[in-house]
Amino acid sequence: MIGPDTQVIILDDAFQHRAVNAGLNILLTDCSNLFTRDFYLPTGDLRDLKSGYKRADIVMVTKCKFEMTERKLIK
Repeated sequence: MIGPDTQVIILDDAFQHRAVNAGLNILLTDCSNLFTRDFYLPTGDLRDLKSGYKRADIVMVTKCKFEMTERKLIK
């Protein structure tokens, strides 16, 4: 139950639900499977339009190797 002192609620997998009025949207994308290179269900993992990333306040690339550089990521 959410109490009156609750200041933050973290939702996993709610980005595609437009009815959720979030104060901060963070989009995570796996380094080895960037959303820009992925496909829509059922072929890939995407459930929302790729252009939806524009609704994100932060796009975070996850699971990068320590020596990963931005240049290597873009290729």
